[in-house]
Amino acid sequence: MPLLIDAQTGHALSFDDVRQDAAALAESLSTRFGVGSGDSIAVLAHANVDIPIVAIAAWTVCASVVVLPPEVPTDELRETLAQQHLPQVFFVSREFLPATRQVVDGIVLHAPGSEPPHFVVFDAEDGDSALRDDNRLGARAALDIRSLYYMHPGDLPPGRPPLSRSESEDATAVIYFHYHQASNGTTVTPSHMSHRNIIDQYNSSLRRSPSLPSRQSPPAQRSATPPDRPATPHTQPWRSTARFLDADAGTGDHTQVLAFAALRMHWAYRLHRTVLNIFCLGAHYVVAPSFSPLQFIAAVDRYSIACAELTFAEIEWLLDYLQQTRSESAGLLAPLRLVYTESDRAEAELAPRFAWLLPRVSIVHTRFGSYVEPLSRSYP
Repeated sequence: MPLLIDAQTGHALSFDDVRQDAAALAESLSTRFGVGSGDSIAVLAHANVDIPIVAIAAWTVCASVVVLPPEVPTDELRETLAQQHLPQVFFVSREFLPATRQVVDGIVLHAPGSEPPHFVVFDAEDGDSALRDDNRLGARAALDIRSLYYMHPGDLPPGRPPLSRSESEDATAVIYFHYHQASNGTTVTPSHMSHRNIIDQYNSSLRRSPSLPSRQSPPAQRSATPPDRPATPHTQPWRSTARFLDADAGTGDHTQVLAFAALRMHWAYRLHRTVLNIFCLGAHYVVAPSFSPLQFIAAVDRYSIACAELTFAEIEWLLDYLQQTRSESAGLLAPLRLVYTESDRAEAELAPRFAWLLPRVSIVHTRFGSYVEPLSRSYP
């Protein structure tokens, strides 16, 4: 079963695809762009199946990932980037390339000696004009991310010394930003996670049983812990974040369940949580750049999705849609069993409507809106 499926195109990536693409991209970051320990790359994009690959590649070269929300206004993006050193590489959706370049140009113009970053486009098309040379302030041509998933002549072979445990405590792996509205404007607060944080959570996740029920088992059953998982934290050896590229790092297909998600990796803790779900808990994601009831219902029907990660507003939108088209749509949602949400209102306010419209589906409140760390009750 693929680890990642694009809900719009049907493009699927297996564990080996993800691992190989991340290894090639890590080499490109290191050898073509000079990204290494202490450096950063930035992501400003709609949800897509390449974002987890970008994160793993950056962590493999001991760099940090600056995660930016795609809906951030230009002024707030400028303020956010002004708080940080410009990243070496900017990964963007095509839609955001012109505005992001304009913001970066302004920062470079007022910071003599600073180098403009490389731009890589997630959703470039063949012959895309956005990829042509741009001579403003020495800007480089944007690249199609697909061109970085292959080894190029002159690239060094994979392999580099990992961060030591002490180095990992100081090296930042992820930077999230929190935007707070106030009467005098918006304040931007960064939140940092170190490589040590990521690996400690990775090791912890490996010790946990997968949270999703198997499609081959009754919903009440939980998947058993694979016998090769470590029993205690004290026996788990130190691993660098390059561990994600090890051939035996993935959990394989022991959890045969697909989860639907508009992967909001710019939200607090979404990026690394998604990667941990995939590599440690057997997650398989159908990824959509945004949510709509019609697209969601079609994806559940097409891929037999058992679990979904939705916000309160998305659940409410889905229920409103079902009330209008119940006879046509309810049957297409037959595979669905669990809806995970971080909203603490969803169970109390929306569960009665679920019981009427979709009696076989349960709402589960979790800390991050994913099938990790249930808060309010056990899984069905």
